[in-house]
Amino acid sequence: MRPTNRFLSSIALAALLLVGGAAAAAPTSEPGAWLRLRDQRILELRSARGELPAGQRARDATRALEAAVAASPGAAATLEVGPDGALLRVGDTTVLQLGPEDAAAEAMGLSELAGRSLASLRAALEAERRRQAAHDVIYKLSMLVFSGLVALLLARSIGRAAVAAAGRLEAAETHVPALAVAGVELASGPAVRGAAAVALRLGRFVAQAGVAVAWGLSALSHFELTRGSRDRIAAALAEPLVSLGGGLAGAVPLLVVGAVGVVLVALLVRGAEVFFDAVARGDATLRWLPRDLAPAVGRLVRVAIVLLALLLGASAAGADGLLGGLARAALLALGLAAAPLAASALAGLPLVLGRTLRPGDLVELGGHRGRVVGLGLLATVLEEAGGARVRVPHLLSLVRPVRVEDRAPEGRP
Repeated sequence: MRPTNRFLSSIALAALLLVGGAAAAAPTSEPGAWLRLRDQRILELRSARGELPAGQRARDATRALEAAVAASPGAAATLEVGPDGALLRVGDTTVLQLGPEDAAAEAMGLSELAGRSLASLRAALEAERRRQAAHDVIYKLSMLVFSGLVALLLARSIGRAAVAAAGRLEAAETHVPALAVAGVELASGPAVRGAAAVALRLGRFVAQAGVAVAWGLSALSHFELTRGSRDRIAAALAEPLVSLGGGLAGAVPLLVVGAVGVVLVALLVRGAEVFFDAVARGDATLRWLPRDLAPAVGRLVRVAIVLLALLLGASAAGADGLLGGLARAALLALGLAAAPLAASALAGLPLVLGRTLRPGDLVELGGHRGRVVGLGLLATVLEEAGGARVRVPHLLSLVRPVRVEDRAPEGRP
């Protein structure tokens, strides 16, 4: 490199160093500070007020503004102009006080500066409300989707559990007792099992519909525009339940009396069973009742006790009201279900009480021939020649003849 170029390079480097040093040594004025709301710039403060520099004033005003928005998101921005300055407020909170020094720094009047600052503050508050509203909508939609997934999983779990339970019942993996009243079988174990399986399969749809309705009401409650619809739908769904609850609450005394009556009827039925069993064994005697008829008459008496109790309960519940309707429905259902049993029992009364058949008789009944080994309220038990025992319902005696081929002696058991 030539000496001339070296000299020029040295002069340029020295000039740069002098300029940099002068800039570093020059006094720096405090940069302007901004009043902010999150990432929004509202007002730049360029001057100190009293002992507070511009930066501290901006930070204090920012904290006051954030606290005011958090305490009252819908609060409006207002302006109070006085002789000493202008106060910017959000609700009841004073955010910033502007003075003559701020107006001088902006080279405008205090009123003009205060008006511009108020407009900027209102614009920032409106933007913050829109941002918060968008945030709320996104949050509510997220919760709606999440709750929908939870409701879907719950409905599927209910359906699978109900189907699995129904499958176990149909496969006879669970013991289900027969439905009997006072020793009279109204429905066999397999029939009860089948009814329970059907109830589980149908009940899962009711449970799943309940989950869907609950999710729908919850979804409607998330949004202001749909809350009115939520309230009307909930009221329409709850009205029958409220009416039912009111009816049950008003019927509490009758329910207590009914519970006491059920206990008394159970004791009477048990006492009748014990007494007629004792007559059948010979431990007790009734001159008008032979021992072989005691089991059938005992069952007849127990059924009569239960029917009388049901009739008395229905009359006590009254013709109107919830309990009256339930009592009538229960009696109707029981009457329809027990019609074949009642017909068989009535058909068997002449055979049993009229002594048409006695244990030990060789008879032909309902197309079967054999010795009478048992007389019940609903059927006669025959022992055929091969040793097999056949239970013949008394109802068959109305459509087929009864032949007594060999009468057993009076004293024969």
